[in-house]
Amino acid sequence: WGLGDIQYPLVAMVSLEEADRMRVSIARKMFYGGFLGLPWLWLVNWMYFFDKNNTGRPSDKLVAYYTKRSLIGGIIGMSIIFIWMITFLMKWRDWGEGVEDLMVNVPKG
Repeated sequence: WGLGDIQYPLVAMVSLEEADRMRVSIARKMFYGGFLGLPWLWLVNWMYFFDKNNTGRPSDKLVAYYTKRSLIGGIIGMSIIFIWMITFLMKWRDWGEGVEDLMVNVPKG
């Protein structure tokens, strides 16, 4: 029942070139995924690759490219969402009764 009894699955070893291609592919997919209306995905991309860009490999420049632009897009996208939320919560009563049809929870009062 000790830790020595645990059987670990074998992990496939990949070359550094393949690992670099995978890193760039993941960063690229997450960057373009943010354009589907998912600005949080840009922030996840930035957080995931934030400390992984200084390995000295050739792929670092491409990963840094997608990571920096993901941070910029995430900040802009989340700012737009927060501005919309604040505007909606403060002004929805002034926009008429049709707005209540768009709301999931209509506050009383």
